[in-house]
Parts: sequence; C-alpha cells; structure tokens
Amino acid sequence: MANTVTVLLNSVRDIVFDVTDNSGKIHKVKINGSGSLIRQNGAVIPSSHLPGAGSYGVTHDVDADLWAEVEKVYGSMSLFKKGFIKATTPKTVKDARAELSSKANGEEPAAPQEKKKDRKKAAE
Repeated sequence: MANTVTVLLNSVRDIVFDVTDNSGKIHKVKINGSGSLIRQNGAVIPSSHLPGAGSYGVTHDVDADLWAEVEKVYGSMSLFKKGFIKATTPKTVKDARAELSSKANGEEPAAPQEKKKDRKKAAE
C-alpha cells in the first residue's frame, strides 16, 4: 500500500481537488467536510444536527504523493494559508481530533465582552 495521510478539513462542505500524478494521469482528490457524515441515503437532516463552527471533516488514506501535489498546486489558497485544511498522520478519527483540539483555527468564538462595571474599575 502506498504512503497515505489523513486530511482534516474545517468546512461543512466537501472539496475536490484535480491533480496530475507523475505519469500525467488526472486524479480527483475528494476531502470530506464535517457535514459528510450527516448525509445518509439522501435524507434531509434537521439543522440541529449540523456540525458546529470549527468542526473538522476527516478523510483517511489519501495518497501522500497526490496530497503533496494538491498542496503544491492549491497551497496558495486561503484555505491552506489559514490552516482550515491540513494533512496529518493519525489513523483514527479520535487521534486526528485530539491533535487539533489545542490548535487555533480562526473559527473560535470571540472572547466575551467585559462588563461596563469591570472596565470602569480597571480605568480607576
């Protein structure tokens, strides 16, 4: 089996990249968004079941050479620059999510606003 990577995508939607391998053959590399697990047999899923902001889709066993080509061709996209998509080596969803749990991705909720009383005390 070829070397593979696990790709994590911080988006509800899937994304497909077209890349060419060393022999000139074009491949479609599909990366799952966090909403890919909720599509079941064409059923409509209630909005309460949609993944929240900052949820990652996980795609296992992506050919490492094809992924390197994806990064080479598409790496200038903000999706890559902002860290919303990244490859890792964990083989389980649990391992992949644990790796990301401590990393900021730009989708974290804003810090709560301090109360006016607190600002007034700090100014004194």
